[in-house]
Parts: sequence; structure tokens; C-alpha cells
Amino acid sequence: MLARCTTFFLLIVCYLNFSHNSISAQTIESASFAVQEKNNLAIGFISTTINYPILKRTNFNLNGGFQFIGSYFGNRGGYFAFGYKVESLFLTSKKIKFGLSTSLLAGGGGGAPDKDGWLVQTSAFTQFLTFNKLNLKAGLAYTYVSSGMIQGLSPFLGLNFNMYSKENQFKINSIYPEFGFGIYNHQKLAFIGTGLNWSSRKLAGDVSIHALANAYGGYMQSLASIGYSFKLNQFSFSPGIIVGFGGGGAASVGGGALCGVQFSSHYLINKINLGLKYQMITAPFDQFNYNALFFSVGKSLNDSTQLKFDWQPVLKVYNGNNGFGNIGIRFLGIK
Repeated sequence: MLARCTTFFLLIVCYLNFSHNSISAQTIESASFAVQEKNNLAIGFISTTINYPILKRTNFNLNGGFQFIGSYFGNRGGYFAFGYKVESLFLTSKKIKFGLSTSLLAGGGGGAPDKDGWLVQTSAFTQFLTFNKLNLKAGLAYTYVSSGMIQGLSPFLGLNFNMYSKENQFKINSIYPEFGFGIYNHQKLAFIGTGLNWSSRKLAGDVSIHALANAYGGYMQSLASIGYSFKLNQFSFSPGIIVGFGGGGAASVGGGALCGVQFSSHYLINKINLGLKYQMITAPFDQFNYNALFFSVGKSLNDSTQLKFDWQPVLKVYNGNNGFGNIGIRFLGIK
């Protein structure tokens, strides 16, 4: 009961403090860490965060960010968590920074007996500037999941890079809903999800989150691709490789890791981006695999130096003997 009340209080605080904001995304960060599960194997996680500045001073920066975590090895394929991260950076030199961070997330899946479903993580780290504004991060993180089954101190290693520096010319081209149809073991699959496509010089790719809407209901996946981009007038083509993680529902993917190849194409007309891609995906730790064709329609973004958008958290509470609460984010529009 105390855990539920504490979680509910934290959700309300987050909602009141961040109830309406317009932000400019600055950096993308990806990190990997492993946490021990009680009486079981360690679970490997990949964390992705979109950061934006809250406060900047001469020797100190405070950043906020939306964080997404998923398992890729162990025995929790399909475990996902989403939440908010606050990070403080102490600027000791041009190339070296020290920092502390705290994250509050909610999630579950992958057969996780996690009761209230919340996850708290704190970390201390050092950040090194390498080249083209690419930062290498290394440190220690402590993770605790609400049931106490998953907890512990672990090292982590990550990369942090500026999305809009002149050196890498990174651009997010469009954000869109997408749907697809696939086949696994002679079973028809129907995907629904959202994604975005990006480009940087001669490279291009996309990031997407999908859920199955028919067979294997409860299965979700998060995928990222990269490949060489070919352009012809308003068309762009990009064969590439895919990495990601997924699981849940009735689909068994082992620890959660996914990999594969895809061929994608986009057509830009009157700021509308029409997309078509074909994927071949497999789970290296289990037998799950599929071939699927995806369609998307989205708005092309302006070529600005920063990605700006409005967002608003959503807090829902359900009453009753088995009442529960949800926290989420609704994106209101791209500027």
C-alpha cells in the first residue's frame, strides 16, 4: 500500500511540474547495462533517452529527457519501461564532464511479476568528448524495480551525441503512424505503431515502435535501422540493417534481442512523407522471426537547427478494488 501511494504521489508531482511544455530536443543517448534478477540470470537492458536543456550555467548544466528501456538478453524478453530522466552535468573541462542522474519509469511485460510496475534508477558517470560532438559515457547505475525481484548496482556504457551539429548534419525528416502485415510460422501478423525517419549525410534510417494487433497480442517491439541513402528527385531509397528488442504476448523471443535487414523508400510531396518498407526480422535467442511490409503517412518536418515540439503528460487513475494508474505522454504537434 505504501509503495502504491508513493508511486501515485510521484506521478502527480511529475504531472504538475511538467504539465505543459515546449521543448527543443538536443541530444540522443543510448546506453547498456545489466541487472541481476533474484534467483535467476542477469538481465541486459538498452536505454534510449532524448535529452533537452533545463538550465545552463558556466560550470553546470541540468538536462531533462524522455527515457525508454527494453531488455535484450536474459529471461525477460518483452520487458519495457518508459519515463522521465533528470541529469546534472558538472563541466570540469572542454572534453571531460562528471554527472549524476535520476530516472522514474513505469513498465513491465516479459513475464515480470513487478506489482506496481515502477522502476527507479540513479547513476554517477563520467562523460568524454571524442569527435564530432560524440560523447562516450561510463559509470555505475543502481536500478530497483517495484517487486524487488530486479535490483542491483551495475556498470553502464553509453553514447551521447548532438543531433543537430554542423559536423554530422543529422536531421529528423518526418514522424508518422505506420501499419504493416507479416507472416510468422504460416500465421498472419498485423502491426500498428509509430516511427520517424532520419538522415545524416549519405546515411539514413528509422526508429519505430510496433505492437501486434491480432495474433500474439501483447507483443511489442522497438527497432532502429541504418543504411546508405539513395535519392532520386522526391524519392529516397535506403537498404539497411536493423537492431532492436521485443517480446511479450504469446511470442517467445528469448532475451528480447532482435536483428534483421530492411529496404525502405520514401516519397515527399507537399510536405507529406509517404513511406514503404520491407523487413526481415529474427530473434537470435529464440525461434521467432517474420517477414513484413509496412506503410506510413506522415508530415515532413522543416529543416530547422533544432527539433521543437509541444508535449503534455497524461495521468489516468482507475477506481475500484483493483484500481491502477497510467502515466504517459501526448505529443501535441511539431513546430
